[in-house]
Amino acid sequence: MGKRSLLEEPLVDDTVFIRTATAGSYLARESPTIDGIRRALLSTVDGHRSVVELESVARAMGLGPSALEQLRMEGLIERVAATTPPCRMLKARPGSADLFEH
Repeated sequence: MGKRSLLEEPLVDDTVFIRTATAGSYLARESPTIDGIRRALLSTVDGHRSVVELESVARAMGLGPSALEQLRMEGLIERVAATTPPCRMLKARPGSADLFEH
């Protein structure tokens, strides 16, 4: 079965990307198969930033909406569930400060 597009797979809040071993090789040496801007985007993939954050970084770099998908299709990044749950706001008693739970 072929790889599916990011748009075909539901993205949930706990989805992040990690770099593959191949990506590590690309970043460790100058690779003629990846340009400087995409290399910079690849270097921001750390297993902590959400897909939304990475898409925002890609847009800021002038890359199109398919930049992450291209890196995934080239085998440079892969999707995993985040290990740190997102923060959520707790309801506080009247008169007290709102609290955040991690």
